[in-house]
Amino acid sequence: YLTESTRHKILASAFVRALKDHFPPSRLAGVMSLNATSHHYVVQEIAKKIIPALSHMTIDTDARVREEAFKAIKQFIG
Repeated sequence: YLTESTRHKILASAFVRALKDHFPPSRLAGVMSLNATSHHYVVQEIAKKIIPALSHMTIDTDARVREEAFKAIKQFIG
């Protein structure tokens, strides 16, 4: 229900911020949300903001977060 300009400003920032949460289900939700909304981001935003944030999640203490991070990175690279 967000306009394109609002999506561009808010989505990536909100979901990347969720990746820094101490609660593993919140981090998992952030990774899955980024993956689910991958078609809304421009290449520059993916390269500079999203993939670097997701790469940190590949060494997360929670196995589910790590698995989803790898899936999301593959999605964004593809």
